[in-house]
Formats: sequence, C-alpha cells, structure tokens
Amino acid sequence: MRRTVLLILLAAAAAVAQVRVTTAREGLRPSGQGKPSRERGTLIEKDTVHVFPYIVDGATLSTELVFTGLEDHEVKVHCGFYGVDGKPVELTFAGGAGSGVDITLAARATVTIPIRSGATPGITAWAYCTSDGFTDRFSGHAVVRAGTGAAVREFTIPMLADNEIKATLPVMAPATYQTGILVLNTSDDQATVVRLTLRDATGAALAARVARLDAGVLGVFLVNTNFRDFLTAEGDYSIQAEVVEGAPWNVTLALRIGGPAGTLAFTPYVLERWTPE
Repeated sequence: MRRTVLLILLAAAAAVAQVRVTTAREGLRPSGQGKPSRERGTLIEKDTVHVFPYIVDGATLSTELVFTGLEDHEVKVHCGFYGVDGKPVELTFAGGAGSGVDITLAARATVTIPIRSGATPGITAWAYCTSDGFTDRFSGHAVVRAGTGAAVREFTIPMLADNEIKATLPVMAPATYQTGILVLNTSDDQATVVRLTLRDATGAALAARVARLDAGVLGVFLVNTNFRDFLTAEGDYSIQAEVVEGAPWNVTLALRIGGPAGTLAFTPYVLERWTPE
C-alpha cells in the first residue's frame, strides 16, 4: 500500500455563501461520533459525517468542491483538510491560508468553491466535513479536472459518509487500465486493517491481500501490481474491501488510469449491507 502525493487549495465562493479560513479542529473525528450511513448516497442523515476522499492540485490537475444545503434554513459547515499522512495540511484560499474552512450555506443553496494553486509538485489531500453540531443536512461532490483548454477532462466524485465496513469496486480491462483502490482511514486515533479480495466475473475469490492504515492515512492499493499473477488481459474483476480489525471509519474509492488518451476516471462502487455490532 503506497501513499499518493500531498495537498490542495481553495478559492472563494458565490454570494450565497460565507467562507472563512480556519484551522482543523482538535477532536474533529472522535471514534463513535456521528452515526454511520448504511446506504451511501441514498439517505443523508443529520449526524452523518461527510468526506471528500480525493482532492488533487498541481500542474494540470485541479478540484472544485460543491456544497448543497438540504434544510429550509441556513446551514453552517466546517471542513478540515488532511494530507495522505493524516496530519492537517494548510491550504491557500482566496481569503488566506489555513487547514480548515467554515462555510455558511443559505437555505437550499448550492455553492461551488474552486481549488486551484498550480502547486508544484502536485498535491493530494482529503476533507472531513460536518454541519455545526451535527444538526443539519447537507450534500455535495468534488469535481476533478485533468488537462487544460479543449483537452480538459472532468470527473465527479460524490461526497461520501466515512463508515464503510464492506465495499465492492470494479476492476475493468486490466490490460488497458491500471486500477488503484484508494482506502482512507478517517479515524483520528485508531489504525485499521482492511482485507482486499480479488474476485472474478463469477464472484469467486482468487486471492486476498491485507493492508494496514494508521489513523487518518490515505493509501492507494495498485490492483494490477498486487494481483498481477491472477489477472488475465480479457477478464473483468472486482475488489472487495472489508474491515477486519481496528477502526471501522473508512472510505474506499476506485481510480482508473490509462487507456485511450491516458483516461483518468473514478469507477462506480457498491456498498454492501452490514449490521453494526
């Protein structure tokens, strides 16, 4: 399991929002706070934590964060930004530099906050967002752009709940694409151990690997490298990511690289049902 690059940056928002640069709050991610969402993307509960799992900036890569308030009143949101090592990272915004940002959303308003510094070398980070006191609902997504001008490619990543006990992600055309499984441990005080199982098109398990992530760490597991002895050029596969020990506060996402014109894309996922202990 290898860690990616590091960091990002935010510029200001539209008139419907107030944005204030802050610092990442102590105890932002205490274990047990916030109720895990069992159906990611179908029901947004008031006490669900929100995570942007992949934010990149630098060279020809940039990211925008989009927030939508889901209440009939003003919603206050705080986001803290963390590097791949789990430590707060200070980002440069239009309003200054800081490792967090406070956003005030008008009732039912949508706000876009561009992230663009042109940092060199490139930066990778993630964001942990909550409403003030876990009392209000909001949603959102990140837009990642690669390239410039007419050649720019745009990909959308949903804002996700931070608790996944088990998720299944596709691995397609391994002769053409490299697939990286991004695994993020959003706990601030516990390590997590994740088992990644390669399955063929029938669902049969072919091989498994175990990865350990320290608190707050974002790692990338390269499927084509770690399972190369089990992949065939024409086959389609899936990876099941499952917490087997430690913190259950995780987010899993698949990243595809390669193919025509160096395609970069985030592949779909299926969150499997689970029953909390």
